[in-house]
Amino acid sequence: MNRKLKWHISKENKKKEAWVLEDPSNRFAKPLPTEEAYWSQKGIQTVGDLNLKNDAMNFGSSHLDASGFPPLKEFGEEKFTVSAEEKAYSELIRLLDQGIKRH
Repeated sequence: MNRKLKWHISKENKKKEAWVLEDPSNRFAKPLPTEEAYWSQKGIQTVGDLNLKNDAMNFGSSHLDASGFPPLKEFGEEKFTVSAEEKAYSELIRLLDQGIKRH
């Protein structure tokens, strides 16, 4: 885990904490783990790695919401790269367009 990733995680956790403190009885946000071993086990060493992992998770949720089924394995989190991300989002947009045209 590099210094930039540690700083980024700290910054994100502070943002989450501030957001919760605005309305603590109605808001909850789980902080990102700060243990280096956790991120190493996930294969995340840089801020770019973390952003790509988050994009993959968000894509999976968006795809499921839009289509009713999870994304194909080729777009799974473990295989998410920048080029795969572009391809995956193009496919998601196509699915959304089909759904809009049906309604």
